[in-house]
Amino acid sequence: MEKEKVILLEDRLPKLKQQRKQKANRRFIAFLSVFFLLLIAIIYLNSPFSKVGEVIISGNDMIDQETILETSNIHINQSGFWNLKEATIENDISRLEVIKKVTATKKLLHTVEIQIDEYQVVGFVVKDNEKWPILENGQLLSEQQSQTKNGPIVQKWTSNEQLQELASQLIKTPISVRNSMSEISFSDKDPNFISIYMNEQIEVKVYVRDLSSQMIAYPLFLQQIVDEKGYLQPGVIDLQVGQIYTPLDRGNEIDLDNQEEGDGET
Repeated sequence: MEKEKVILLEDRLPKLKQQRKQKANRRFIAFLSVFFLLLIAIIYLNSPFSKVGEVIISGNDMIDQETILETSNIHINQSGFWNLKEATIENDISRLEVIKKVTATKKLLHTVEIQIDEYQVVGFVVKDNEKWPILENGQLLSEQQSQTKNGPIVQKWTSNEQLQELASQLIKTPISVRNSMSEISFSDKDPNFISIYMNEQIEVKVYVRDLSSQMIAYPLFLQQIVDEKGYLQPGVIDLQVGQIYTPLDRGNEIDLDNQEEGDGET
């Protein structure tokens, strides 16, 4: 019985040695795999492929790409691609006063795309003989940055609230009408009332709160105030109550509202 046990034990020894050897080999292979993976990671992180290689900026008009790139705190060939957080980039760029919305997206091949949506310029004020843009949110830019030259010059404003209300109306006004405005002047007597001087030599009097809803019909007004020869007659359109047009060369008023209704009946 004892001899049989000894024989069985001797038979099992080679198998135990083989199993231990296989286990040791697996451990060694696992160790090598981890070692090489770490080595590859270290090499990659210290190579140009782990850095931001390109930043693509689109949608900007008033702010140059260099300013946006500097504000984003992204340094090409220096900033780690995988360390960048898109939300952080967006928050940094959003601090620029003309930025309405910004979207940052990390792409493959160490590229970052930045899509810019700027506030529109709806007008200007004159400071130091320069035209300074007014944004659609009523904010007056601290610098003369806009490449856009179209838009009315605002005169006689006395508060930021006036600019904000005016801007909120101008952004809702058709851009073709807005570009026909040469100057907007606030009334000395009523801070809510303005005179709009159009490129067609027409003065429009209107309350600020009614600007967008009333001026949408401006192209129709022009069609109604041409003379027999087809020439546009300079004059004043008063939109305080109704739609009254008074030519400069004669005193006869024209009720544009009633005339429009009459044209519709015929």
